Amino acid sequence: MVIRVFSVAFLLVAVPFFGAAWAKSIDDKQLDPKQIFFGDPKAFDSPAAVDIQTIIETTPEYQEIKRDKIKRGTAKYWILLSKTTDRAIEAIADVAKDEGYDLIAARDYLKDLKPKVAAEDVTKTVVKKIK
Repeated sequence: MVIRVFSVAFLLVAVPFFGAAWAKSIDDKQLDPKQIFFGDPKAFDSPAAVDIQTIIETTPEYQEIKRDKIKRGTAKYWILLSKTTDRAIEAIADVAKDEGYDLIAARDYLKDLKPKVAAEDVTKTVVKKIK
């Protein structure tokens, strides 16, 4: 009985100090850096997911491409698309920092991993940050 009490007490004291050792990670075979928008896929505890296409489509730059029917392949198209991506990544990073997420990745990517990574979808929060 004393040993069990000691073991539980040790865990209660040790977990805050050694908790980082239990961080989740995405193994190298499944790692796709293009699907990670914020954080370290090798050590995370609080993941979130986004639908990157939805976020991109809400940016003012993307709206300009659509509204003005700017043709793909033109210099203006690529400049606006680059700004769109920068704005989306900045908003994702802001939400991660504001909400305490240490990894934000593409929603479908996280769902398709084995084992699946459960993550809160923060797409709407990122979209609000952009607007």
